[in-house]
Amino acid sequence: MSATASCKFPLLDQWKEFSAKNKVLSLIDDVISGYAQIAFTDNTFSGLLMIFATYLASPIAALSGVWATFVATVAAHIFGVPKGAIKCGVYGFNPALAGLAIGILCVFPDMGRLLLFSGIAGIFCVVFQMALVSLLSKWDVPPLALPYCITMTILIPATLSLSGLQVSGIAQGFFEVGQASGPWTSGEFVTAALNGLAQVLWVDNPLTGILYLVAVLMASRIDVLSIIIGTVASTLLAIALGLPKGMVFAGIFGYNAVLVMHVLTRGFLINARTYLFAVIMASLTVVLGAGIRVIMAPIGAISFFAIPYAVTCVLAFLGRDMLKNFTYVPSINWGVPETIAKEFKAEQDVSSTEVTTAS
Repeated sequence: MSATASCKFPLLDQWKEFSAKNKVLSLIDDVISGYAQIAFTDNTFSGLLMIFATYLASPIAALSGVWATFVATVAAHIFGVPKGAIKCGVYGFNPALAGLAIGILCVFPDMGRLLLFSGIAGIFCVVFQMALVSLLSKWDVPPLALPYCITMTILIPATLSLSGLQVSGIAQGFFEVGQASGPWTSGEFVTAALNGLAQVLWVDNPLTGILYLVAVLMASRIDVLSIIIGTVASTLLAIALGLPKGMVFAGIFGYNAVLVMHVLTRGFLINARTYLFAVIMASLTVVLGAGIRVIMAPIGAISFFAIPYAVTCVLAFLGRDMLKNFTYVPSINWGVPETIAKEFKAEQDVSSTEVTTAS
């Protein structure tokens, strides 16, 4: 994945140019861009706002997420990962998500052990991403959040063997079993939809959801509309299916839909058919998440993480040749929905001209 902030934002270009001249500032920008890529942008200011939004809800989770991103970014440089990929944050967002998850799901006896474990998670994410990029590049498909999902599926069960560690009360909520949800008020529904946005950052705080919307708005207006549709559609479906009200209210069944809307509106040129396809696929993550939650519980995996979103999008991209009138956009061309079509067409025209000239 290589989502860059193609929409102009005040002072962003100047900051990028200035930070590139200093190694320390450049590293800081790499880390913040990695955090920003959670929302599929390399806008440094979006990343800062997202860190702040996480901090408001959970300072420990924010610290864990930033630290995991920092360790992973340094590791990527040491491993020799292409600097362009590091610079735009592509190797940072999976570690950021892993660090956030560890900060929320686990209670460590001391800060040192938390930072050690989140740092290990960050390195795992980089290693898995390098492998998956090599594997999936054969089909020109990005690994998306699969490195993070694999890392957490391994590390969270491993915490059961660590002395002095406890599963947080939030994590225990993932095991909640409930009957069909009761009556919903309009206020509860709005809160649940906002929490669906906030859960992208691993918290159930409506204010965080609003700040996430603002962070996304800094890069793309179309993205804002898409993720609102995603969280509303998935919340409605979760209520209709009678999933536990507490989990729906906390946004547990909304964030995967938000991520699907981010990705499918980049992976396919937007038209009425592809947009409807994205909304349907986003909604289906609710059912997929409910099933994965039950399957993974016995092995100690206390969340379905971003597996529904990652699996849904990777399968959609792998099956793209069967989708009539869908134009696939390779991840190297992903910017923001407003400019993808224009930039992709321009690159195609250049390629056609080069082929004609060569002939």
